[in-house]
Amino acid sequence: MSTKRTTQVQQDAAEKANPAEAHVARVEQMFEELEKIQKANMEQFELAVDEGAKLMKASAEYSAKMMEEWRRLALATTRQATQAFSSMSTPFAS
Repeated sequence: MSTKRTTQVQQDAAEKANPAEAHVARVEQMFEELEKIQKANMEQFELAVDEGAKLMKASAEYSAKMMEEWRRLALATTRQATQAFSSMSTPFAS
């Protein structure tokens, strides 16, 4: 514990001896911390973009499947209706 206290005393003495260098050191430390935060933010941003892209792709694929199913049902319904009407006899035919 005395080593830590001595170190703190020595650090205080160094800062008092050259306050400009101490200020530069604190600014440098601040920018190092900001860089770490920025890297973490970029990782989160990239992850969010990747997840958004996956969601958009899945949505487009689902939409394509729904359109395909709608076309298939529409064609089947049209065929059934055509067969039903063609099999009926028309009362106005001569």
